[in-house]
Amino acid sequence: MNQSRNLLVIVVILSLLAGIFLFLNFSDRDSTLSSADTAFALQDSLGVTGVRLTQVQEGIPITTIDLQKNQEEIWMVNGTYRAFEPQIGYLLTTLRRLQVKEVLTGQGIESAEKILGLVHTRVEITDANGPVKTYLLGTSARDSKGSLMKLEGARQPFIVERPDLQGFINPFFTIDVDIWREKLLWRATAADLASIRIEHTDSSEKNLWMSTDTESPWTLQPGGETPDPEKLNAYLDQFQGAVYAESFASRKDPEKLEELKERKEDVRLILEYRDGNSTEVVLYLREDNPNSYYGWVIGEEELYTIQHFVFDKFLVSNQSFQLQAGV
Repeated sequence: MNQSRNLLVIVVILSLLAGIFLFLNFSDRDSTLSSADTAFALQDSLGVTGVRLTQVQEGIPITTIDLQKNQEEIWMVNGTYRAFEPQIGYLLTTLRRLQVKEVLTGQGIESAEKILGLVHTRVEITDANGPVKTYLLGTSARDSKGSLMKLEGARQPFIVERPDLQGFINPFFTIDVDIWREKLLWRATAADLASIRIEHTDSSEKNLWMSTDTESPWTLQPGGETPDPEKLNAYLDQFQGAVYAESFASRKDPEKLEELKERKEDVRLILEYRDGNSTEVVLYLREDNPNSYYGWVIGEEELYTIQHFVFDKFLVSNQSFQLQAGV
């Protein structure tokens, strides 16, 4: 069974490569374009309420990613996970900027149709009134500058590009659910916070604890010492909304989360909010990669990789805010 499956994969790959070679060598920029066949770009993507991406192989749907706005105007993935807003933004921008790069003729059209018959991503776009457009998205061109695309109901496919990114298209229509999911560590501005605590396992001298309430300014704890106002403001300015992890780690190492639970974390960050809620993030140093941590949000326990350059700016100590003598 595995040998048959591997053979099928090889046949598909070879067919794709052969098809790409053929249609790239039979393109013709001067062919007459029909607006009905080439209207890939949306005039306005602000009204889009849903995008469904379905990977299709030889006419059989394999995997579907359903991106939909809910009643609160929040984008969701498969109705379960909150979507990563920047990724949704990249997709909507791409939908506005699609344009034909190459026109196919003769055997180029035949080869392109065969490729789309073998494998494509079906892209269904809807707004509040229903369906807007549907594309069939095939492979990238050999130089990744443009992709094979066909509007549903059109007479032929084309090579389509996003010109501002030198044609780069396919990654914006990925079927990888982890790319679409939000990897949120916390969402807060300084005005939302009542307390910030950072606890290091290896040394208490690195720790931070500061708090405030509606009737008093920020103070260092324990003891209520007044922090240097310039340094305090510079630090609080870093809390400007959402802070995200880099990636989900469990797919590559499904046993890592349980392994880390048996160890004491290297760093714990605790944010308490004025509304009484809180967020706790635990971090683990990685011997295999000095550029990122392993970590998760307590209560959610979805293992992430978290980049140092994203997180380390928050890891300051009480000593960092002490007033100089005579100030």
